[in-house]
Amino acid sequence: MRIFFLFAALAAMAGAILALRSFGGGGLDKEGESVMEAMSASSGGDAPIIGLWAIPDDDNKNIIQAAALVYFNGGKYYCRMIATFASDGKTVKDSIKNPVEKAKGIKSGAYLCGLDFIYGLSLKSGDRYHGKVIDPDSGSIYDCEVWFDGKSNRLVVRGELFGIGVNQYWRACNPSLLGFKVDPSKFVPNR
Repeated sequence: MRIFFLFAALAAMAGAILALRSFGGGGLDKEGESVMEAMSASSGGDAPIIGLWAIPDDDNKNIIQAAALVYFNGGKYYCRMIATFASDGKTVKDSIKNPVEKAKGIKSGAYLCGLDFIYGLSLKSGDRYHGKVIDPDSGSIYDCEVWFDGKSNRLVVRGELFGIGVNQYWRACNPSLLGFKVDPSKFVPNR
């Protein structure tokens, strides 16, 4: 399964422009907003990108493929894979509580869940955060830009290769979907 297929596709296409994919529907629900506020307060940052986010399935945007958490540590922002879901988008298949799947492209043999696949984000221009993203399947590293789109209440994650990029749109993820609590204040960046 490709969690961040966009970046692998960019590498394979070597700069070809890919069709943009957007995640339909859904803004933040009340519980999602309170989770974002709690995570922001507990992590020491107040950026709108902080929180638990649902990564949509590549083919069916109404199905959640994974949940990732953006957190703040040491003056930078990171995004950690928290869980992956079965094809129903509801059943947790793998998680940081009991990781199973290894990130094939990471030489250290790191687990996919628990991996900071977006790392070193810092505020560069306006409300946009710039850093790096690693494709866990290939190990390829790309430039990354992340920002919160207030109009759609979604996180925009953009991977770029040679200045050409593709956006993915993530919506807030209800933490009850995980079936366990996540405490980002205990996270130590692993990238």
